[in-house]
Amino acid sequence: MIRRVAALTCCVALVAPCAALAADDPLATQRPLTAPTASPASPAGPILRASLNAGTRLAAEAAANRHAAQRDPDDRSWVERHPVWTGAMVGFGVGFGLTYLATHDDRDEFIKVMSTGAAGMFWGGVSAGVGALAGWGIGRNHDE
Repeated sequence: MIRRVAALTCCVALVAPCAALAADDPLATQRPLTAPTASPASPAGPILRASLNAGTRLAAEAAANRHAAQRDPDDRSWVERHPVWTGAMVGFGVGFGLTYLATHDDRDEFIKVMSTGAAGMFWGGVSAGVGALAGWGIGRNHDE
């Protein structure tokens, strides 16, 4: 219970001063986060001129339609399309599960450094990184 109260106190200690400072500043003195660097009457740049040109727009639309017609639907499974995510999820699950099982029965420990869940989260994260790296390597070396 003391830990929950301490966590709630820390959150309130961080949030309350920010809200108080924001409410203390009247709307008349608030300034925008960004200041304009160019005047509104600045000359149009090359990108704006190209976007306003009708010929450029028609050519871009024709190229987009051509590329859309050439694309074929990807019939591979989700695992084949996302090897890094798959490796990260499998790695986290294996790392968390093994760590949780290995540290679950350590009630007779003399010094307990961290809880079972914290150890599982830490080693699960490390294993997720290793799994993502393995998935990336497998995805890169996939023969088609």
